[in-house]
Amino acid sequence: MKRNFVQKQSVQYQVLNDHQCEAIAENIFGVLERTGCMVRNGKARGMLKEAGCKVEGERVWLPRALVEWAVRSCPSSITMYDRFAKPAFTLAPHQANFGPTNSDTFVYDMTTDEKRRATLEDAKKYAILCDNLPNMDWASTLVMISDLDDRLADLYELNTALRLTSKPIMNFSFAPDNLREMIEMCEVIAGGADSLALHPFIMTMICPIDPLQHSEGGLDQIMYMAGKNLPYLYVPGMSLGLSSPTTFAGSISLGMADAFVGLVVGQLTKKGSPFISCNYTDNINPRTVTITYSHPEYQLVTAASADVYRYLGIPFSTNCGASSSGIFDEEYVFECTTSLHNALLSGTNMGFAIGSTECGRSSSPEALVFCDEALGFLKRTVEGIEISEYTLAADLIDKVGPGGNFLAEETTVKELRGFWKSDVIVDMPYDQRKTEKYPDMKERLHAKVEEIVAKGPRYPLAADLEAKLDAIVKEAEARVRKMKEANK
Repeated sequence: MKRNFVQKQSVQYQVLNDHQCEAIAENIFGVLERTGCMVRNGKARGMLKEAGCKVEGERVWLPRALVEWAVRSCPSSITMYDRFAKPAFTLAPHQANFGPTNSDTFVYDMTTDEKRRATLEDAKKYAILCDNLPNMDWASTLVMISDLDDRLADLYELNTALRLTSKPIMNFSFAPDNLREMIEMCEVIAGGADSLALHPFIMTMICPIDPLQHSEGGLDQIMYMAGKNLPYLYVPGMSLGLSSPTTFAGSISLGMADAFVGLVVGQLTKKGSPFISCNYTDNINPRTVTITYSHPEYQLVTAASADVYRYLGIPFSTNCGASSSGIFDEEYVFECTTSLHNALLSGTNMGFAIGSTECGRSSSPEALVFCDEALGFLKRTVEGIEISEYTLAADLIDKVGPGGNFLAEETTVKELRGFWKSDVIVDMPYDQRKTEKYPDMKERLHAKVEEIVAKGPRYPLAADLEAKLDAIVKEAEARVRKMKEANK
């Protein structure tokens, strides 16, 4: 072996080969050209018609050439930044990044073993947790705040996150007016619109009405984000056998066709604007005809979708780290760990929904911390092994010899420092656990949640910026009150 030669290969897997990816891509183009979709936004329909689409009422058929142009125009990688304009993570082929869900309605409170509606205090707790957890690449408040005006719950969530974390933030918005105020808040922190576009730390999640229906408000948000040159996620939710075929290739094709309408509208608004696609596939429990995350099919479809998006060169996201279970229990641990591992191995650019329980209706602080611990473990298993003269350790093996012991060697001490460690997952035999009455995993997770929250945010927002955010929030509240009075 040559001196200083280093070889290291990360662990990955692939479900579809290039020929299969090509077949699905052909099917996507065919669906949009042959079946078309409903576009309920007049401005978007006008742009699509001018670009060569056939339009009849709200029904629009997108020619293959236009969709292919949009795919080529879309950036193949996106770098997200923190509040200080420093790179935080990049969406690029085989680079997996992870973060929390947003806008769950309920919180599972482990101390009372009850589910309740989320409050502003819950949102603050989650933002601080996300800010401090090392494997959360971006942050959110996870929950929909119920103890403030629900018409501005999205604005309150972002306002809370901006004050308590410096990480990039994934948000959503109820309406275009809310989104404009939310982006104004981000521009205040960034130092202006140009600075935010150059170093974006906000990415907005937008959803169509599946299948193949695109709302007026959702498309308004796409055109606004694209016009600002800011990244947005377009997130179809395919339910096998309900809103999509039960065949996996058909479901992937339909979900991606839905997403690509958002891509085309964004690129027509501003060519080269950053776009993050998605294929969020839900399993259906055939016994109850309800959504479930507990079956392997949705993980298989997720991994296959990753192959198709890489083949087309489009950054993508999907759900992982969430569970069908309504509480943090053994089912949650199993489902979340397997889905996180699947996302790592398949190279999912953005794995979101971490911390969710009962299929995204609820969340749990302890679940969020558990997933962060699990990610640290799993990342270690897929990072590969360095092969070099140093790691082969031939000279060291010769030195220690038969029957020797490596414990006192300098290399041992050095390498052990880099081994994965956890203060939540503890090795302890049965007898010791019984005699010492050591806290179980739920208790250890709860203790870690309380410890992190007690520390508070690492980089609280400056007082002058907080005052500017307060002013924007007050203007939004005045706008909503005026609308309410007008509708009486």
